[in-house]
Amino acid sequence: IDKKSSSLINFAVGKDGLAKPSVGLRDPQLSGAIDLSIDSSIYILTKTGAIKFQNGRQAAFSLAALTAPFSGTGKIYTQKDFNYVYLLDAGNKRILILDKKGNLVRSIKSDMFTSLKDFQIDEKGKLMYVLNDGSLLKMALP
Repeated sequence: IDKKSSSLINFAVGKDGLAKPSVGLRDPQLSGAIDLSIDSSIYILTKTGAIKFQNGRQAAFSLAALTAPFSGTGKIYTQKDFNYVYLLDAGNKRILILDKKGNLVRSIKSDMFTSLKDFQIDEKGKLMYVLNDGSLLKMALP
């Protein structure tokens, strides 16, 4: 993501390495990007929420049903074979499980979440690894 030009930059992979970069899409919301995750769609986390792009266009994805709005700091994670999109909301000390349209499935809070930094999900194994301050937490996914 090139925040200055509000663009998503693509790099084609060839037999000799990476090709010249090309602009995949432009959108003013990309200037506020803080993280991204890709399955067959591109999910961009911004300070105000998350947006989804499919085939170069913005697709339906909304965080409207949250009891507390997204704090503006965190990470977003999904994979092609995942059922859900996971959002680490550091400021609210929670991890959100969303369907691929942005609907809230579950909110996970814990007394152990004191300073969330990063996370990784093993959906098949039903495990979540959370980097919290200086500790790595291994937790079962509900």
